[in-house]
Amino acid sequence: MKAKSQSAGENELLSVAQALNLSSEEQHTLSCEKCNEWIDVIEQIEQELSNEGFTRLLRIVDSDVYVGKLCADLKRKSLLSSKYKAQINECLKTKKFAIDSRNSLQPKLKEIQVACKKRKVFLEGEISKKYNNRPVNIMGQFNFV
Repeated sequence: MKAKSQSAGENELLSVAQALNLSSEEQHTLSCEKCNEWIDVIEQIEQELSNEGFTRLLRIVDSDVYVGKLCADLKRKSLLSSKYKAQINECLKTKKFAIDSRNSLQPKLKEIQVACKKRKVFLEGEISKKYNNRPVNIMGQFNFV
């Protein structure tokens, strides 16, 4: 039995045993070129079957252990995602609380700044009186308030 006939003609026939599964029309028009096309198609199918993604899908279908591992991995990732969402929500609450606290303390800070400025001016005046009314400037951080 030969896969291809040895001569170089265009419409070379394969052995009858190889062509039994073909329709009668295809058996009469079977050529080496057509067989080469089929072989190319079969090789492409074999490549697709050996593809890593396809192999992974076959493992999922065939193996309960693989499905279990995949489910455990998905569950772990889901739990991590839930944990991160909870942390994000907690951070947002903390941020809102900090902003509210800052906004509520701003008026008090302004009052303290005004009182500090008044005390500074008062102290400069008192010290100036002790030095024959010479100008006195108190230096320090409260000048930046």
